[in-house]
Amino acid sequence: MSAAAEGPIVITGACGPLGRRLVRHLHRSRHVIALDARPFPECPKDVEHHRFEFWRKRVRDVLKRGHVEAVVHAVGGHDERTPREDRAENVAGFSHLLEH
Repeated sequence: MSAAAEGPIVITGACGPLGRRLVRHLHRSRHVIALDARPFPECPKDVEHHRFEFWRKRVRDVLKRGHVEAVVHAVGGHDERTPREDRAENVAGFSHLLEH
């Protein structure tokens, strides 16, 4: 299957350290949709960057446009300094994204 025939790869947290690396690597061979509320000034021109949180209802419209091949959740980490509530919200938000 050619890259053009494959569905896009969605990367949440695309402006974080891991997300940026994934975007820069994957966009060379795949259609990449980057989701992050933060600005991404060095975003490659062929990457579709949406500047809103991945749990917003608007993400449903992005996902409905085509068959998504994969979702990479590059948000947050397992840093013990991150409050438990933030980690729980992160997981709940990603579950909501997967429902779409």
